[in-house]
Amino acid sequence: MGGKSKRQKALEAFAFSDPGWKATVLPISGNGGYAIVAGKVDSCTGKQMYGQQFAKYASKVVAEKLAADMNASKAELLAKAFP
Repeated sequence: MGGKSKRQKALEAFAFSDPGWKATVLPISGNGGYAIVAGKVDSCTGKQMYGQQFAKYASKVVAEKLAADMNASKAELLAKAFP
């Protein structure tokens, strides 16, 4: 009966993002939570850019663990696709 977990949804959505993007944890002002967003450094300006938000968590440790898992999962997917 249950649908996909927040973790599963984030992992699946991030797998289809462009190869240059990494999962990054940012604090959310106001409510004290943490968001997992796509981030990369712009090659022209050298500034950090942020994209889609994949999930929000109250705990920074949980958010950082999921972001690390997302980056590892995507690296594994890219390694298989481009050996």
